[in-house]
Amino acid sequence: MARTADAVIIGAGTTGLSIAFHMAGTGMRDVLVLERRFVGAGGTGRSVGIIRQLYPTRETTAMVVRSLAVYRDFDAAVGGQSGYVRCGALIGVDSRMRATLETTMKLQRSLGVRAELLDPSDVARVEPRIDASRLGAVLYEPESGYADPSGVRTAASPAWRRPAASASRRPSS
Repeated sequence: MARTADAVIIGAGTTGLSIAFHMAGTGMRDVLVLERRFVGAGGTGRSVGIIRQLYPTRETTAMVVRSLAVYRDFDAAVGGQSGYVRCGALIGVDSRMRATLETTMKLQRSLGVRAELLDPSDVARVEPRIDASRLGAVLYEPESGYADPSGVRTAASPAWRRPAASASRRPSS
């Protein structure tokens, strides 16, 4: 085994494998991914796979917007199936958090996230089984959903080792 590498990534979960995949897609050949136990042993292996877009920073929101595009077209971008299901996401807050939620939603929308702020009485049109009467506001993201973390890990594990294929399958920015 070589004792040097161009890049060393600690953690072989969804994030670590994605970083390795994108580095290989740029032509970097000597990428080493280290995992203490086995691929996906950390958070990826315990994740329920929620893909949401409500994050308070510009950088994180931009990252998840790009990630959602990859999950939606995973076979073309990576190869294999992500198990992505678009079901939307509702995020409720009490009345003290409404102003913060409105600020975060404005940031999200400026970065391309489809989102709307619902009054609690409007939640029933999206999901009638939710009692939102004690909430101050609800953010609705219709494009959000979930994916299969194990399927993503399985597809991504060999994909980052195929630089020629990765370069041609890399998602556009």
